[in-house]
Amino acid sequence: MVRFGIRNLLKDVALFLVVSLLELLIRARPAQIPSPVSRVLVLSYSGIGNLILGTVVFKPLKTAFPHATIDVLLPQAVQQEIIRNGSLGDIYILPKSFLQKLRLLARLRKRRYDVVLCLFPSGIFGALTAFLLGAPCRIGHPFHKGFGRLSSAFYSHPVQLERKHDTLSNTDLLIPLGIEVRQPALDFQLSSDATRNADAFLRKHGLKNAVGMHPGSNADQAWKRWDIDRFLALADALKKRGHSVLFFLGSGEEELAQPILDAGYLCFRGQTLERTAALMRRCTLFVSNDSALAHVAASQKVKTFAIIGPTDERRTGPVNGVVVRLPLWCAPCYSIYKPFNCINKKYLACLRELEVSQVIDAIVHHD
Repeated sequence: MVRFGIRNLLKDVALFLVVSLLELLIRARPAQIPSPVSRVLVLSYSGIGNLILGTVVFKPLKTAFPHATIDVLLPQAVQQEIIRNGSLGDIYILPKSFLQKLRLLARLRKRRYDVVLCLFPSGIFGALTAFLLGAPCRIGHPFHKGFGRLSSAFYSHPVQLERKHDTLSNTDLLIPLGIEVRQPALDFQLSSDATRNADAFLRKHGLKNAVGMHPGSNADQAWKRWDIDRFLALADALKKRGHSVLFFLGSGEEELAQPILDAGYLCFRGQTLERTAALMRRCTLFVSNDSALAHVAASQKVKTFAIIGPTDERRTGPVNGVVVRLPLWCAPCYSIYKPFNCINKKYLACLRELEVSQVIDAIVHHD
């Protein structure tokens, strides 16, 4: 036990010395914001939901720098659907191959960006990428756990992370550029084609006063999911109240489809993210786990009810939505700095003990 403590202490001291040395080498001269700002790269190293919560920076950037080119670097091709209808520049997708990554970074370095802005959370890899691109102004949130501490050395303008919603953490990144955002607004614009397809789908299936439901989550975070049987019981209760119910499923959630179909409900899946968002926009309300699709629904200004267990709604709750959760002593327990580990003797009691009637009460109260 003592050896383990000493080993951790030595590790922390070594990291502190490395970070301090890097900061001395990299930030020896005070960084200044280039004037004028002509090229900006917004970098996202996280998932779909995180990117949606990061779209709050795009319009303020365009307003502040109307003549600047604003490019975006994303980790997944599907994410470009979120931003491709905005007035942005080029969208780059980070390749999986290490050599292809290096080639792309070399290509982007030649564009000589004035500013690289790393959306939250980007971690050590986002900070390192920003540094390697050679931009004089590199803005992001440094992490303060493990090797993530090295990220503070790579930012010219590190912005301290506070305990607040991710939309606010992202708009905080604009402060070094002199941009103040009082009311962050999500920005996921849809094409007219996606909207027409949504209307045609509703007509074809005779759906009116539809409630959208998403019983899934990222496959790596299945512990976020409320039980599928409870979602189906909730659907039955809302159907009795005069609603039609439409289930949505994303990639990696295929095992949830059969129970939904066996219960006689429609399941919208295997479609583009933009078409999914367009159909959500036509829903009266949307009930979901803490997932990317909850943020998609919120971005379309649909009243969103998020069933939240281990995660912190103060950081990732749906914008202008309603959070349904049990007030347990242990929640929230999830942290982005470490793997999920339930600390309650009753595993996932925050979700397993949440009754269908409690969700219905929340919906009726906010109807």
